[in-house]
Amino acid sequence: MKSMLDFFKKMNFKKWLILLLIAFILGFLAFVFSIKIIFKPEWLEVDFVGYMILSNLGSANLKEKAYYPPIFLITPMLLVILAYLIQKITHYFKES
Repeated sequence: MKSMLDFFKKMNFKKWLILLLIAFILGFLAFVFSIKIIFKPEWLEVDFVGYMILSNLGSANLKEKAYYPPIFLITPMLLVILAYLIQKITHYFKES
């Protein structure tokens, strides 16, 4: 049975960039659909609502539910970056 570490060993930098691009697309889709589900705007207004959320992130007037879509936006990319760093760190410690 192969482990996930064996899967990551075979990946080069180009494959990591492709995986990061896919994570970016999935994060964007999660961002758009979470806005549509949470705030229930029309489809043509989803981009405006997303822009308003991102531009007012530091405001004290935002409710808790407004922080979910940006979290959904960055989570897939953070997981790919974390997997890349874990692979590089384990490779570094196995060599020394």
